[in-house]
Amino acid sequence: MEETEPKELSRDQLSRFETRLKECKGFYSKGRRMWSFVHHSALFISIISSAAAAIIPQLKGFDPDSQKNLASILAALAALLLALSAAGGFERKWRANRIANGDVRRLETRLIARTPTTIDLDELNRIEETQDKEIIG
Repeated sequence: MEETEPKELSRDQLSRFETRLKECKGFYSKGRRMWSFVHHSALFISIISSAAAAIIPQLKGFDPDSQKNLASILAALAALLLALSAAGGFERKWRANRIANGDVRRLETRLIARTPTTIDLDELNRIEETQDKEIIG
């Protein structure tokens, strides 16, 4: 149930709101960095592994069986990383945390010029709820 008239927060509410805002900012910032690293690492390693798997059998001067084995291992690694990334929703989690981090930062910026109200509590709750739904998928 959304309030139409913003109400000032009590000192206790204001303190808890500021604490929660800081926690959310840290959590989403950390999540954004972590999921970005995981997502992009899986993507780039799979690309490099796939390309190497295609090139290795063409190289001259190496044991053909070793080349085939290495190419197979690299191709399997590429497929495994892509499957894990897709099944784990790495990109979705990175994007959800990136959006939530930006939303929290914008909320902080709006609060530079004024004291938080109950509307801001609702906004922080909306940010958290949206991020949760995006993470779950």
